[in-house]
Amino acid sequence: MANILILTTYRGFLMSSLKNRTGTTKTICVDDVIKMLARLGHCVECKYFEELIDLKQYAHHYVIYASTEDAGLMYKDYIEDTILLLKSSGAVLIPEFELFRAHHNKAIMEGLRRLLHNDSFKTITSYAYASKDSYFAAKDKPPMTFPVVVKPSAGAGSSGVKLAYDEKSLVKIISRISRVLHWEYNILYGYWLIERLWALYWKLRGRPNEYFMPRAKKFIIQNFIPDLKFDYKVLVFDKKYYVLKRENRDNDFRASGSGKFIFPDSLKEVSGILDYARLFTTEIDSPFYSLDIGCDKSIYHLLEFQFMNFGPYTLQFSKWYFEHDGDKWQRINGESDLETEYVNSIDAYIRRTQKNHSHGNAAV
Repeated sequence: MANILILTTYRGFLMSSLKNRTGTTKTICVDDVIKMLARLGHCVECKYFEELIDLKQYAHHYVIYASTEDAGLMYKDYIEDTILLLKSSGAVLIPEFELFRAHHNKAIMEGLRRLLHNDSFKTITSYAYASKDSYFAAKDKPPMTFPVVVKPSAGAGSSGVKLAYDEKSLVKIISRISRVLHWEYNILYGYWLIERLWALYWKLRGRPNEYFMPRAKKFIIQNFIPDLKFDYKVLVFDKKYYVLKRENRDNDFRASGSGKFIFPDSLKEVSGILDYARLFTTEIDSPFYSLDIGCDKSIYHLLEFQFMNFGPYTLQFSKWYFEHDGDKWQRINGESDLETEYVNSIDAYIRRTQKNHSHGNAAV
């Protein structure tokens, strides 16, 4: 079938699992993934990112790879270097590079949203800024209707997400959300203090250094969808759809991270959500998807979307999944194994895209 290279972190991490079978590392079992792919006829090799030497030898290979959510995303930056070079050497990334960039990066995620064709996925409009200073420097800012949602570009579980009710609270939030704290520097060498004093010096001199940008965190501002009491987390693995209903936190507008979970079993309740999620898969091709979908009366809102290293709770703890038979949705009872669905989704992705990447992919 195909030559496949699996790239894990040096700790053996590939994708998050809540039912890990590999000890302390919360990852799917890489050995199982290798064996399953081999049984499907693929020629599989597994390495750490750090073990790659001759990248050209993986031209025309399919590359399955990990991502991380490390503090400062420094290791993720290293992964990005590696897979971008692999892509430039002729390898086929699973998922595609821009989908990797969207992981833990809401600025890219919202940029991808603007490239979608179907306007039903654009009920949320977001704008990204590099820092508080860049926000104030922008002369042509889009008009805003308060309240607005402010999110750090990196983050999960609604961490750092705030609601600004007016311009004053917006300035306060973005000042805090974009600030790099002193403990995020190497304070033993005083980098944080030195950089701030240096910036202040040039500001007082009236000649800010044009090339020196104070460290800051990018963020996004987006319109607020009122009256959402819950949302749906939908995981898509090839043709299998898993749905989790998440109620909002107490006295809060956020559902992600609330811990108030329900697995809906009624097709009447979820058929519209499933149709909406299925429509999204026609916009972006990926082996798997994680979609956060809100519903305001009869209007659906795509709140967020990811393509790798998302939480697998919805799949691993659901007692059923949904499939479309070409005419209607069906609920199919039974638990799912993450490793099995991960491998089957990758295999299906390779089969349907192999003609587009037919440059010697056949396994020898």
